[in-house]
Amino acid sequence: MTTDFGLLTTAAGKWESMAGEIKKVEDHYGEKIQKITMGPDWTGLSAGTAQVNFAATRYEYVAAQTQAKAIAALLRDAHGQFVDLKKRLDSALTEAVEAGMHISAEGRVSFDWTKLTPAERSAYRHDPDGQKSVTDAVAK
Repeated sequence: MTTDFGLLTTAAGKWESMAGEIKKVEDHYGEKIQKITMGPDWTGLSAGTAQVNFAATRYEYVAAQTQAKAIAALLRDAHGQFVDLKKRLDSALTEAVEAGMHISAEGRVSFDWTKLTPAERSAYRHDPDGQKSVTDAVAK
């Protein structure tokens, strides 16, 4: 309940930034390294092999960008889901307290007998329907 879910969006931003940095490396690789195999100065079997290998390396840079962006999207999605679930949990907690329940720090639910007068406590304990209503309320 006290976790800062904003850290997920911060991490997502860093993954997006990483994708941008990988794009710069990929562009540099294409312009300075891979380009060597495309010119007329290098021919033969080694040039063909180099073209295939350099293209594979460039593909890996593109794939790394895609993966970094996907991780960022997953982190943003997780942030949204956690925020929504926390709101729902807060709402359930409020409803439980309003229904006369006590929620422990560990999340255990029990009927809050302290809010009842001694006479009401006695009535609940000696009335089978009262006991059932307490058990049902706690289960809910």
